[in-house]
Amino acid sequence: MNRVIARQMIAADILKLRRHRPTMTAAAVLTVGITALYLTLILARHGGQLPGGQTLGDGTSLMGLYFGSFAAILIGAEAGTTDLDSGVFRDLAATGRSRTALFLTRIPAAVAVALAFTLSGLLVTVAAAFAFHGTLPGPGAGLVIESAGWVVLATTVVTTLAVGIGSFTGSRAITLTAIIGWQTVATGLLYLATFLGAARDLVLVFAVSRFQPGRAIGTRAGSDLWRAHVLPSSTETARPKGSRNVYMREDGGMRPVPVYDAHTLSHGATIAGPCLIDANTFTALLTRDHVGTMDQHGNLVVEVQ
Repeated sequence: MNRVIARQMIAADILKLRRHRPTMTAAAVLTVGITALYLTLILARHGGQLPGGQTLGDGTSLMGLYFGSFAAILIGAEAGTTDLDSGVFRDLAATGRSRTALFLTRIPAAVAVALAFTLSGLLVTVAAAFAFHGTLPGPGAGLVIESAGWVVLATTVVTTLAVGIGSFTGSRAITLTAIIGWQTVATGLLYLATFLGAARDLVLVFAVSRFQPGRAIGTRAGSDLWRAHVLPSSTETARPKGSRNVYMREDGGMRPVPVYDAHTLSHGATIAGPCLIDANTFTALLTRDHVGTMDQHGNLVVEVQ
Protein backbone atom coordinates (compact mmCIF):
# COMPACT_ATOMS: atom_id res chain seq x y z
CA MET A 1 0.00 0.00 0.00
CA ASN A 2 1.56 3.31 -1.10
CA ARG A 3 1.36 6.69 0.61
CA VAL A 4 -1.50 7.97 -1.54
CA ILE A 5 -3.71 5.00 -0.67
CA ALA A 6 -2.69 5.24 3.00
CA ARG A 7 -3.69 8.92 3.14
CA GLN A 8 -7.00 8.14 1.46
CA MET A 9 -7.72 5.35 3.93
CA ILE A 10 -6.82 7.56 6.90
CA ALA A 11 -9.08 10.30 5.58
CA ALA A 12 -11.90 7.76 5.15
CA ASP A 13 -11.43 6.54 8.74
CA ILE A 14 -11.52 10.14 10.02
CA LEU A 15 -14.75 10.75 8.13
CA LYS A 16 -16.33 7.61 9.60
CA LEU A 17 -15.43 8.74 13.10
CA ARG A 18 -16.74 12.27 12.54
CA ARG A 19 -20.06 10.87 11.32
CA HIS A 20 -20.55 8.87 14.52
CA ARG A 21 -22.44 11.59 16.38
CA PRO A 22 -22.85 9.89 19.77
CA THR A 23 -19.09 9.47 20.10
CA MET A 24 -18.36 12.99 18.87
CA THR A 25 -20.94 14.50 21.23
CA ALA A 26 -19.61 12.57 24.21
CA ALA A 27 -16.04 13.59 23.36
CA ALA A 28 -17.04 17.26 23.12
CA VAL A 29 -18.76 17.13 26.51
CA LEU A 30 -15.81 15.36 28.15
CA THR A 31 -13.28 17.90 26.83
CA VAL A 32 -14.64 21.36 26.07
CA GLY A 33 -17.75 20.97 28.24
CA ILE A 34 -16.01 19.69 31.37
CA THR A 35 -13.19 22.23 31.01
CA ALA A 36 -15.65 25.13 30.72
CA LEU A 37 -17.58 23.89 33.77
CA TYR A 38 -14.40 23.47 35.83
CA LEU A 39 -13.13 26.95 34.94
CA THR A 40 -16.50 28.49 35.77
CA LEU A 41 -16.38 26.95 39.24
CA ILE A 42 -12.79 28.10 39.81
CA LEU A 43 -13.67 31.63 38.63
CA ALA A 44 -16.54 31.76 41.10
CA ARG A 45 -14.31 30.46 43.90
CA HIS A 46 -11.51 32.97 43.23
CA GLY A 47 -13.66 36.05 42.74
CA GLY A 48 -13.35 36.25 38.95
CA GLN A 49 -9.58 35.72 38.80
CA LEU A 50 -7.61 32.64 37.78
CA PRO A 51 -4.10 31.79 39.00
CA GLY A 52 -2.60 31.38 35.53
CA GLY A 53 0.06 28.69 36.03
CA GLN A 54 -2.08 26.54 38.31
CA THR A 55 -5.11 26.89 36.03
CA LEU A 56 -3.05 25.75 33.05
CA GLY A 57 -1.74 22.79 35.05
CA ASP A 58 -5.27 21.80 36.03
CA GLY A 59 -6.55 22.06 32.46
CA THR A 60 -3.59 20.05 31.21
CA SER A 61 -4.33 17.26 33.70
CA LEU A 62 -8.02 17.26 32.78
CA MET A 63 -7.17 16.70 29.11
CA GLY A 64 -4.18 14.38 29.46
CA LEU A 65 -5.11 12.19 32.44
CA TYR A 66 -8.79 12.47 33.17
CA PHE A 67 -11.75 13.53 31.02
CA GLY A 68 -9.72 14.15 27.86
CA SER A 69 -8.25 10.69 28.29
CA PHE A 70 -11.75 9.21 28.53
CA ALA A 71 -12.70 10.98 25.29
CA ALA A 72 -9.61 9.54 23.60
CA ILE A 73 -10.55 6.06 24.83
CA LEU A 74 -14.07 6.43 23.38
CA ILE A 75 -12.71 7.52 20.01
CA GLY A 76 -10.03 4.82 19.94
CA ALA A 77 -12.53 2.11 20.87
CA GLU A 78 -14.88 3.29 18.12
CA ALA A 79 -12.07 3.33 15.55
CA GLY A 80 -10.88 -0.14 16.55
CA THR A 81 -14.25 -1.87 16.52
CA THR A 82 -16.60 -0.12 14.11
CA ASP A 83 -15.70 -2.01 10.92
CA LEU A 84 -15.52 -5.32 12.78
CA ASP A 85 -19.04 -4.87 14.12
CA SER A 86 -20.51 -4.00 10.72
CA GLY A 87 -18.58 -6.61 8.71
CA VAL A 88 -16.91 -3.91 6.59
CA PHE A 89 -13.45 -5.03 7.66
CA ARG A 90 -14.06 -8.49 6.20
CA ASP A 91 -15.07 -6.92 2.89
CA LEU A 92 -12.01 -4.68 2.86
CA ALA A 93 -9.70 -7.61 3.57
CA ALA A 94 -11.32 -9.47 0.68
CA THR A 95 -10.00 -6.81 -1.71
CA GLY A 96 -6.46 -8.06 -1.06
CA ARG A 97 -5.27 -5.25 1.24
CA SER A 98 -3.09 -6.21 4.18
CA ARG A 99 -5.01 -6.71 7.42
CA THR A 100 -2.12 -5.07 9.28
CA ALA A 101 -2.28 -2.03 6.99
CA LEU A 102 -6.03 -1.77 7.51
CA PHE A 103 -5.54 -1.72 11.26
CA LEU A 104 -2.59 0.68 11.22
CA THR A 105 -4.43 3.36 9.24
CA ARG A 106 -6.97 3.56 12.05
CA ILE A 107 -4.40 4.72 14.57
CA PRO A 108 -3.48 8.09 12.96
CA ALA A 109 -7.14 8.68 12.12
CA ALA A 110 -8.26 8.10 15.71
CA VAL A 111 -5.35 10.13 17.12
CA ALA A 112 -6.14 13.06 14.81
CA VAL A 113 -9.79 13.13 15.86
CA ALA A 114 -8.95 12.71 19.57
CA LEU A 115 -6.38 15.52 19.42
CA ALA A 116 -8.97 17.85 17.91
CA PHE A 117 -11.00 17.48 21.10
CA THR A 118 -8.28 17.38 23.77
CA LEU A 119 -6.40 20.35 22.30
CA SER A 120 -9.68 22.26 22.02
CA GLY A 121 -10.26 21.65 25.71
CA LEU A 122 -6.73 22.84 26.49
CA LEU A 123 -7.27 25.91 24.28
CA VAL A 124 -10.28 26.86 26.42
CA THR A 125 -8.05 26.68 29.51
CA VAL A 126 -5.30 28.76 27.90
CA ALA A 127 -7.76 31.42 26.77
CA ALA A 128 -9.33 31.62 30.24
CA ALA A 129 -5.93 31.73 31.97
CA PHE A 130 -4.91 34.77 29.90
CA ALA A 131 -8.30 36.47 29.96
CA PHE A 132 -9.06 36.19 33.68
CA HIS A 133 -5.71 36.25 35.47
CA GLY A 134 -6.33 39.88 36.50
CA THR A 135 -3.61 41.07 38.86
CA LEU A 136 -2.29 37.52 39.21
CA PRO A 137 0.55 36.30 36.96
CA GLY A 138 -0.52 34.62 33.73
CA PRO A 139 1.09 31.46 32.32
CA GLY A 140 4.26 31.80 30.27
CA ALA A 141 4.35 30.97 26.57
CA GLY A 142 6.93 28.25 27.19
CA LEU A 143 4.68 26.50 29.71
CA VAL A 144 1.74 26.68 27.28
CA ILE A 145 3.80 25.03 24.53
CA GLU A 146 5.10 22.34 26.91
CA SER A 147 1.58 21.64 28.16
CA ALA A 148 0.23 21.30 24.61
CA GLY A 149 3.06 18.92 23.73
CA TRP A 150 2.34 16.79 26.78
CA VAL A 151 -1.39 16.62 25.95
CA VAL A 152 -0.45 15.46 22.43
CA LEU A 153 1.78 12.75 23.93
CA ALA A 154 -0.80 11.55 26.47
CA THR A 155 -3.64 11.56 23.94
CA THR A 156 -1.60 9.68 21.35
CA VAL A 157 -0.60 6.95 23.82
CA VAL A 158 -4.11 6.37 25.20
CA THR A 159 -5.82 6.50 21.80
CA THR A 160 -3.36 4.05 20.28
CA LEU A 161 -3.91 1.67 23.18
CA ALA A 162 -7.69 1.90 22.75
CA VAL A 163 -7.48 1.24 19.00
CA GLY A 164 -5.26 -1.78 19.59
CA ILE A 165 -7.44 -3.35 22.27
CA GLY A 166 -10.60 -2.55 20.30
CA SER A 167 -9.19 -4.21 17.20
CA PHE A 168 -8.15 -7.24 19.24
CA THR A 169 -11.42 -7.75 21.10
CA GLY A 170 -13.82 -6.48 18.45
CA SER A 171 -16.09 -5.23 21.25
CA ARG A 172 -16.65 -1.62 22.35
CA ALA A 173 -18.03 -2.70 25.72
CA ILE A 174 -15.04 -4.89 26.55
CA THR A 175 -12.58 -2.25 25.34
CA LEU A 176 -14.16 0.59 27.31
CA THR A 177 -14.56 -1.51 30.44
CA ALA A 178 -11.00 -2.82 30.31
CA ILE A 179 -9.22 0.49 29.67
CA ILE A 180 -11.36 2.82 31.79
CA GLY A 181 -11.38 0.25 34.59
CA TRP A 182 -7.60 0.01 34.40
CA GLN A 183 -7.13 3.79 34.23
CA THR A 184 -9.35 4.41 37.27
CA VAL A 185 -9.85 1.49 39.65
CA ALA A 186 -6.76 -0.61 38.98
CA THR A 187 -4.41 2.35 38.78
CA GLY A 188 -5.72 3.72 42.08
CA LEU A 189 -5.13 0.38 43.78
CA LEU A 190 -1.63 0.12 42.35
CA TYR A 191 -0.80 3.58 43.61
CA LEU A 192 -1.72 2.46 47.13
CA ALA A 193 0.54 -0.60 46.77
CA THR A 194 3.61 1.23 48.05
CA PHE A 195 5.51 -2.05 48.44
CA LEU A 196 5.88 -2.12 44.64
CA GLY A 197 8.20 0.88 44.87
CA ALA A 198 9.55 2.20 41.57
CA ALA A 199 7.74 -0.56 39.66
CA ARG A 200 4.58 1.55 39.92
CA ASP A 201 6.15 4.07 37.56
CA LEU A 202 5.68 1.53 34.75
CA VAL A 203 1.88 1.91 35.00
CA LEU A 204 0.61 3.92 32.02
CA VAL A 205 -0.89 6.84 33.95
CA PHE A 206 2.16 7.23 36.19
CA ALA A 207 4.62 6.84 33.32
CA VAL A 208 2.92 9.51 31.22
CA SER A 209 2.39 11.90 34.14
CA ARG A 210 6.13 11.97 34.88
CA PHE A 211 6.58 14.10 31.74
CA GLN A 212 3.82 16.56 32.62
CA PRO A 213 5.05 20.17 32.98
CA GLY A 214 3.96 22.58 35.68
CA ARG A 215 1.79 22.06 38.74
CA ALA A 216 -1.12 19.68 38.34
CA ILE A 217 -4.18 18.33 40.09
CA GLY A 218 -4.28 14.65 40.99
CA THR A 219 -1.55 12.36 42.23
CA ARG A 220 1.71 11.29 40.68
CA ALA A 221 3.64 8.17 41.58
CA GLY A 222 7.09 8.53 43.08
CA SER A 223 8.00 9.99 46.44
CA ASP A 224 10.39 12.66 45.11
CA LEU A 225 8.44 14.21 42.21
CA TRP A 226 7.19 17.07 44.40
CA ARG A 227 10.78 18.25 44.75
CA ALA A 228 10.91 19.15 41.05
CA HIS A 229 8.58 22.13 41.63
CA VAL A 230 10.30 25.02 43.40
CA LEU A 231 8.62 28.37 44.04
CA PRO A 232 10.55 31.59 43.45
CA SER A 233 11.59 33.57 46.52
CA SER A 234 10.28 37.06 47.11
CA THR A 235 10.64 39.74 49.78
CA GLU A 236 7.36 41.43 48.85
CA THR A 237 4.58 41.48 51.41
CA ALA A 238 1.71 39.14 50.55
CA ARG A 239 -1.39 41.03 49.45
CA PRO A 240 -4.92 39.78 50.14
CA LYS A 241 -7.25 39.40 47.19
CA GLY A 242 -10.24 40.52 49.25
CA SER A 243 -12.10 39.80 52.46
CA ARG A 244 -14.77 37.38 53.64
CA ASN A 245 -16.98 37.08 56.69
CA VAL A 246 -16.23 34.01 58.80
CA TYR A 247 -17.31 32.78 62.21
CA MET A 248 -14.59 33.33 64.79
CA ARG A 249 -15.08 31.42 68.03
CA GLU A 250 -12.90 33.87 69.93
CA ASP A 251 -15.22 36.73 68.95
CA GLY A 252 -18.39 34.72 69.34
CA GLY A 253 -19.68 35.73 65.93
CA MET A 254 -18.97 36.68 62.32
CA ARG A 255 -16.17 39.06 61.38
CA PRO A 256 -14.43 40.04 58.12
CA VAL A 257 -10.94 38.60 57.56
CA PRO A 258 -8.51 39.06 54.66
CA VAL A 259 -8.39 36.32 52.01
CA TYR A 260 -5.11 35.31 50.31
CA ASP A 261 -4.66 33.23 47.16
CA ALA A 262 -2.25 30.36 47.89
CA HIS A 263 -1.17 30.13 44.25
CA THR A 264 0.18 33.70 44.25
CA LEU A 265 2.31 33.28 47.37
CA SER A 266 6.07 33.06 46.90
CA HIS A 267 8.58 30.99 48.84
CA GLY A 268 9.01 32.50 52.29
CA ALA A 269 5.75 34.43 52.33
CA THR A 270 4.49 34.67 55.92
CA ILE A 271 0.88 35.42 56.84
CA ALA A 272 -0.46 35.91 60.35
CA GLY A 273 -4.02 35.10 61.30
CA PRO A 274 -6.84 35.72 61.43
CA CYS A 275 -7.22 35.19 57.68
CA LEU A 276 -8.27 32.72 54.99
CA ILE A 277 -5.91 31.17 52.43
CA ASP A 278 -7.66 29.88 49.31
CA ALA A 279 -6.35 27.17 46.99
CA ASN A 280 -8.05 25.12 44.29
CA THR A 281 -8.41 22.12 46.57
CA PHE A 282 -8.69 23.62 50.06
CA THR A 283 -9.34 26.75 52.12
CA ALA A 284 -7.25 27.21 55.28
CA LEU A 285 -8.54 29.27 58.22
CA LEU A 286 -5.78 30.80 60.33
CA THR A 287 -6.86 32.12 63.72
CA ARG A 288 -5.10 34.74 65.83
CA ASP A 289 -2.48 32.34 67.16
CA HIS A 290 -1.63 30.88 63.73
CA VAL A 291 1.20 31.95 61.41
CA GLY A 292 1.41 30.39 57.95
CA THR A 293 4.59 30.22 55.87
CA MET A 294 4.88 29.02 52.26
CA ASP A 295 7.85 26.70 51.74
CA GLN A 296 9.83 26.35 48.53
CA HIS A 297 7.64 23.48 47.25
CA GLY A 298 4.30 25.25 47.70
CA ASN A 299 3.36 23.68 51.05
CA LEU A 300 1.65 25.89 53.61
CA VAL A 301 3.36 25.35 56.97
CA VAL A 302 1.20 26.59 59.87
CA GLU A 303 2.70 27.21 63.31
CA VAL A 304 0.79 27.84 66.55
CA GLN A 305 2.23 30.75 68.51
